Amino acid sequence: ALEESMLTAYTFPTHSFELLYAKVRGAKGIKKQEVEINFEEFEDGVIGLCSPIGSGKTTLIENCQPYPCLITRSGKLADHYYLRDSLRELIYRDEQGTYYKITMNINGAIKTGSVEYLVFTSKDRENWVKVDECNGNLKCYETWVEETFGSKELFLSTCFTAKEATVDCKD
Repeated sequence: ALEESMLTAYTFPTHSFELLYAKVRGAKGIKKQEVEINFEEFEDGVIGLCSPIGSGKTTLIENCQPYPCLITRSGKLADHYYLRDSLRELIYRDEQGTYYKITMNINGAIKTGSVEYLVFTSKDRENWVKVDECNGNLKCYETWVEETFGSKELFLSTCFTAKEATVDCKD
């Protein structure tokens, strides 16, 4: 069915991934300065986030994906962070047992903002090796993430939903 649909126009990922860990620091919209979630601590199934309106549930979910943006908010990634040492860190495992650590070091304390995009891989989750093609800049990272995880449009069409309309992407 996918081959017959419009999704074939998008880049497909080379692997399947499981999100194991997420850390977000300094994100606007999250009341706590830093949130860390180890998804391996949960049993298989649906995870519910319950907290008052405006406490950052959507912002947290939007940061649990590898693309250099927030899905329902326009502007540069750095526009959505307020600390000099803001951070989005994600750890994934692919179907072959390789771990991927994605680190976005974000300076949201200055008006222009800046982000350093780094990717590391590991077989044991202790000895991380930097992915050479991700030298910190956005263009290299965008190329790597699309080749590795597939296009953002495919991601949005298959495994992400939000209460707000997505920005610059088909729903």
